[in-house]
Amino acid sequence: MTSNRALNTKAVMYAPQVEKIPFLPGNNFHDDPVNRSTLRKSHGLGQAPNVGGFVPPTEYSQTNYPTGSPPVRSTRRQTAEEIQNTWAPKDEPYQFLGYFKEAVSESATETFRIRKVSITYYSNDKTVQIREAKGENSGMMNSVHGGGSVLVRRHVVYDVDGSPLELDDFSIGSDFECYGKVFRITDADQRTRNQLEARGMPVGEAEAWPADQDEHAKVNARRMIMDGSRKLKSEDMDVKRQAEFAVSGRYSKTHPETTRAAKQFLAASGNRHLTFSALWDDRDEAKGDCRKMTIKYFLEDDTFEICENRVVNSGREGGGRFLCRQRISKESKTGISLDNHASQHNTFGVMLRSGFLTHRDIAIGQKLSIHGKTILIYDADSFTRNWYATNFEPLGDAQPVEHILRRGEKEPPKHYPPPHDGFGDEQDSLGNWKNLMLRPVKRDAARGLLEGHKILRFRAKFHNPRAAEDVDREFVVNYYPVTEEFEIIENAVRNAGIISGTYLTKTKLYKPLNQQTGKRERITGDDLHEGAVLTFLGREFLLLEIDAKSQKYRDGVEDEPTVDNVKNLIVLFKDLLNQKYERLATAIRSISTSGYVTVSDIERFFQLHNQVISKREAKTLLAHFDKKGMGKIDFQSFVNIMEYNSTQSLDDCSNRPASIKIDHIVDAQEDATDIEDKASAERVLYRRVLTMLRDRLGQRRMRQQEIFRLMAGKQSDSKLDIADFKYGVKHILHMQLTEREENILNRSLFGNKEKVTYTEFSTFLEGVDSVACE
Repeated sequence: MTSNRALNTKAVMYAPQVEKIPFLPGNNFHDDPVNRSTLRKSHGLGQAPNVGGFVPPTEYSQTNYPTGSPPVRSTRRQTAEEIQNTWAPKDEPYQFLGYFKEAVSESATETFRIRKVSITYYSNDKTVQIREAKGENSGMMNSVHGGGSVLVRRHVVYDVDGSPLELDDFSIGSDFECYGKVFRITDADQRTRNQLEARGMPVGEAEAWPADQDEHAKVNARRMIMDGSRKLKSEDMDVKRQAEFAVSGRYSKTHPETTRAAKQFLAASGNRHLTFSALWDDRDEAKGDCRKMTIKYFLEDDTFEICENRVVNSGREGGGRFLCRQRISKESKTGISLDNHASQHNTFGVMLRSGFLTHRDIAIGQKLSIHGKTILIYDADSFTRNWYATNFEPLGDAQPVEHILRRGEKEPPKHYPPPHDGFGDEQDSLGNWKNLMLRPVKRDAARGLLEGHKILRFRAKFHNPRAAEDVDREFVVNYYPVTEEFEIIENAVRNAGIISGTYLTKTKLYKPLNQQTGKRERITGDDLHEGAVLTFLGREFLLLEIDAKSQKYRDGVEDEPTVDNVKNLIVLFKDLLNQKYERLATAIRSISTSGYVTVSDIERFFQLHNQVISKREAKTLLAHFDKKGMGKIDFQSFVNIMEYNSTQSLDDCSNRPASIKIDHIVDAQEDATDIEDKASAERVLYRRVLTMLRDRLGQRRMRQQEIFRLMAGKQSDSKLDIADFKYGVKHILHMQLTEREENILNRSLFGNKEKVTYTEFSTFLEGVDSVACE
């Protein structure tokens, strides 16, 4: 049963009675719009519901009404059986696979090209549709042929004899002609095979694809052989994408390399990189050198950056970056020439997309060829080692490179000072030899303040007298440990006929010349003992004995403080305060910042005024003024020190030792006041050291990152250790600290750790500002 609504039929008068021509572009036929029976356009309302997207063509006839009369539309409603028959599924389309050969001109590699097609035959209306299969790198655009588009649109295809093609014409292994092209059917899908077998039609076996004749596929396969999973060169893919965009205005596909790079970039959070310590040794060249490098491998895009670790006075100028961030080709493995390789694209901003080094090619002890330079990797930082152990495989131990650095190293020539000519002091003469500008010899002021009063005294006589009158001559040899100078004084002997007095003024004496070393060693206090024979300016002196006070000094025994000495120190303390300060507040602030004067403050005050005072003497002085028993002097007690008492005693008013009443010397045993005093002195020294560090950092005007980089730049793990910190404090910040001050600074920064990170160093510097401002 057919549909009640008939399709439009256009009648053409005066049209020649010829074979039916398909309505395709380029075909010509006569169509007189005046003689048409209707001007309605064709539609698809009467098509079968199981055929999708089919619009039947309008049929033409030579007469106005070839069927005799115009079709009359029936008003009778269809029955259920008629509706079911109308919408019942018809024969499904038959799907065949095949190919045809297309001639290729002006090609040196092929004469024809085989093109794959999909042939669909619709048995209900005998129409045929041919689609071309999508081919990689076929040279044809998506919108025309390359993306599996329609090659022959659906319509009735006629054979050479003018009859439409039937289902029998489509069998596996047969050929049929369509618009001058001969199509070869090689296979059919499983549904088509089942339908043909249901009809009782024979179905042959699938034919093999003629790969030996497909020259284009062979050439394309050779071009697509690449490392890894990529089947097409990135350069060819870029050209293809640009051509597609120029034709269709869109990109058909993203290259796998671009997708992989995007995933890798998102996986690497932040600017994470692996850090390796490397060595570049090119001393075999005429002007080569051995340089330490730091290689940074960025995880987000497989790029490398190489920086040089320059030492002080290296003689090189400019930036320390040895290689800008880029990908590096595998030259050592592929033997690629730099003149013809795509690694040159790094210069022009184009990333190298194949054959580049990755983290898999790096190992401890391995040599990398980077742009013709052989670089040895000998160590890595802790983050790099943890990353390899987690994501790849653990790295090896660090390789020693000291023997490489010392290879061919020449020792600097040794310069020996000339012998002393005997005029003046030898140290002054050496200063003229060491420096162009004459400078006075530096004295140890701290040692002079502590030991300047100490003298070693020996009784001596001539060892081998040259005359009879020299036998009874007696001398006193004085040795000053601070300046290492000797002084000889001759004692008076009755009726000797020799004038007593100074025999030798203070001077430095030397031993005889050492024939093996060629040096003259100075006579020091270690050479002085009873029975020693010393040669002074050609005369030999025999040391007979040492006095008791000198023996105590050598044994490290301090003199017992006396009451008279303490009284003199008290008078001196009052006189110094009244002579130097006019106001009480200024005086107490200059002595102590806490508002209370302690034992350490008194010792420091006397040292600043070049006066010697022992611990027991300072404690006795403090106890004399401490009337409240606090263990320290408060402001009211300090006022009594500054003001003389108005009494009837002349001694009290004149501030003489006789007016001071002291019965005994305070014992030297340590008490709670001494412990608190030590802790206070330690805090004062700690604050003073941090204040010096803050001032030095302010003078340099550098950021915390720059200071940390200068100090910890030699470490591969980007951490600062104690040795580098000491070197940076002394040679970078130029802080001259004592051993005690260095220990305080190191303990405040490192604590019990051996190394600190930048975060810990930054926190320490922020704490320095707060402590120094207290």
